[in-house]
Amino acid sequence: MAITRPRWLALFLVLGLLAALAAPGAMAGERQPGLAVSGRASQDFTPDQGRLVVGAITLAPTSAEAARLNAALMEKISAAVKAKLGGQDRLKSVGYSLYPRTEWDQATRRAKRVGYEASNRLEVTSRDPQALGAILDAAVAAGANSVSGPAWSLADPAAARRQVQALALADALTQAEALAKAAGLKLGAILALEVDGATPPLHAAKMAMAAPPGAPAPETTLEPGLIAVQATVRCLFAISPQP
Repeated sequence: MAITRPRWLALFLVLGLLAALAAPGAMAGERQPGLAVSGRASQDFTPDQGRLVVGAITLAPTSAEAARLNAALMEKISAAVKAKLGGQDRLKSVGYSLYPRTEWDQATRRAKRVGYEASNRLEVTSRDPQALGAILDAAVAAGANSVSGPAWSLADPAAARRQVQALALADALTQAEALAKAAGLKLGAILALEVDGATPPLHAAKMAMAAPPGAPAPETTLEPGLIAVQATVRCLFAISPQP
C-alpha cells in the first residue's frame, strides 16, 4: 500500500525525533568543563539598634483592682520611657494578661484563688544603643518590675549581608584562580552561583548589678558587643585548556 504525503511527513518527523533523542547528550545537554568552589566570609558589625522590654506586674484581690493598679503604673512607666526616646526610637505594647492567682491548700488538697495578677509589657526599640541603659533606669524608677533584654541588632541587616556576600564571592574567585593556575587551566566565566547568608542574630547583654543599700544608684551600663555576619557562596566556573 502506498504511503500518502501526510503519513510520509509524519513518519519522517517521528524518525527525526528518535534520532535526536538517541544522540549523546541530547537530554542532559553537553556538559561544559567546570570548576566548583565555595567561598566563605565573616565580618563583625557594631549593633546600631537595641531592644528592651519593660513592664509592670500588679496583684490585687479582684481582677478590676489588679487592672486599675496596673494601668496607673504603666502610665507612669510609659511617660518616663517616652521622655528618653529619640526621633527614630519606637515604643509599642507587646503583651497584656489578667488572670487569677492560685495557691495550693494543703488542708483541702485543692488549689484556692488568692487574687488576680495583671501584667502589661512595652517593647522599646532604640537606634542609639548607648541610650538603652538610661531608658531602662527611667522605666525602673517609674515602677517597672518586669524587664527582659536587651537584644542588639542591625537596623539594615540586608546591607550587612550583601557586604559579606561580596567578600565570600571574592574568596571563591581567589580560590578558583589559584586552582586553575595550579592545574594549568584557563579560568572562564561563572556558570552557576548559589548564595547562603545567615541572618544576623540578636545578641543579648547582661545588665549591671544594683548598687548596695544606701549608695547612689549608678546608671545601668549595657555593652552591645559585636554581631558576626557570615556568608557562603558556591560558584561553578568554566575552565578550558591553556592555549
